[in-house]
Amino acid sequence: YKISSILGTSLVKTKDSTDDFKIVGGKKLSGTIETNTSKNGALGLFCASLLNKQSTTIHGVPRIEEISRIIEIFESIGVKIEWLNNKTEQNSVRITPPKKFNVDKINKDASSRIRSVLMIIGSLIHFEKNFKIPHAGGCKMGQRTIAAHRYGLESLGVNIITKESYYEI
Repeated sequence: YKISSILGTSLVKTKDSTDDFKIVGGKKLSGTIETNTSKNGALGLFCASLLNKQSTTIHGVPRIEEISRIIEIFESIGVKIEWLNNKTEQNSVRITPPKKFNVDKINKDASSRIRSVLMIIGSLIHFEKNFKIPHAGGCKMGQRTIAAHRYGLESLGVNIITKESYYEI
């Protein structure tokens, strides 16, 4: 399936055209992608790295609080995180997922301090049939809906039930 047809919108728009991604399974992926350094870009790549059964190295990761919180969350579920800082790899992070995620041990304090904890759902659902994550937090603008996350994930077949203090996936 094309993700845009499931979500009902294009994923990438350039000023001259609309591009799309088509994912065809059964083939080994490898390579390098150049992206802008940004918090949101880094968080997306962090969460996507959970799908890799081997290590992923991300360069140009900003050293900010939200990155520190997602690292705390990752480490609490068994992900190994290594900062690589030398002349050739500045602000680079190596992320190595465990053979089995320990989602029951998720760092509730760190999860309740950032909204981006919701982004791990898409990756974890590939490995865990059912799990819980604490309610997302961190926004100084007050309570915000998770509708966009929920809509996209549910369109892909993920069931999310909101409980008093957590989401049941």
